[in-house]
Amino acid sequence: MRATDRNGQSYDAETDARGNYSLSLPPGTYDVFPVTESALPIGIPTNATVTDGSMQRLDLQVDTGIR
Repeated sequence: MRATDRNGQSYDAETDARGNYSLSLPPGTYDVFPVTESALPIGIPTNATVTDGSMQRLDLQVDTGIR
């Protein structure tokens, strides 16, 4: 997954086998989205605001394209 701040700085983290991830970020607002190695699945971006000393859970969505 990738978190990109308003200045364009990106922070990446890899998920484990269950899709869990952890990422420490400086305070700010980020666009967060899953990064995939192919055209599908498509990661759906989510907006997140980080405040100093806080921890939050953010569940990301992925569109597999299966209908």
